Amino acid sequence: MQNESLSQGVTNSVREFEQQSAIVFELDNRLPLNPLPPKQSIQIIYIIRESLSNIVRHSHATHARVALLLTTPSQLHIQIEDNGTGIDFASARHDSFGLQIMQERAERVGAKLKIMQRAAGGTVVQLDMDLGGFV
Repeated sequence: MQNESLSQGVTNSVREFEQQSAIVFELDNRLPLNPLPPKQSIQIIYIIRESLSNIVRHSHATHARVALLLTTPSQLHIQIEDNGTGIDFASARHDSFGLQIMQERAERVGAKLKIMQRAAGGTVVQLDMDLGGFV
C-alpha cells in the first residue's frame, strides 16, 4: 500500500473486503489520480480499511457504499455507509480501539472524522479534509 495512490488503495481495499464477505460494495470514486502525498494517502486508506473491516465484522449489512470526491477543488470528502445494524456507542467495548485510532489518524493528517447513525439504519463514516496545502 505504501506506493499506491489514494484512489488505487481504496479501489484495492474495496475489492479485497468484497471478496471476503457477502456484502455488496459500491465504490463511487471521483478523485483525480493523486490528490494527496503518500504519507497522507496511507493514513486515509487505513481509516477506510478500518471502516470496511468494521462493516464486514460487525454490521450485518448487505450493502455498503464508499464515495470519494472533491466538494470544492481543495476539499476532499469521503463517505462510507452501510445498511447494517448501526453502532451503539453506549455499549461500545472498552478494549476495542479501532474508532479511536481512526480519529487519531484523521487528526494526524488534518482531517475531520465523524461517525454517526445512518437515518435509514446502519452507520455513516465521513472524512473531510482541506487539500489547500497539497493541490
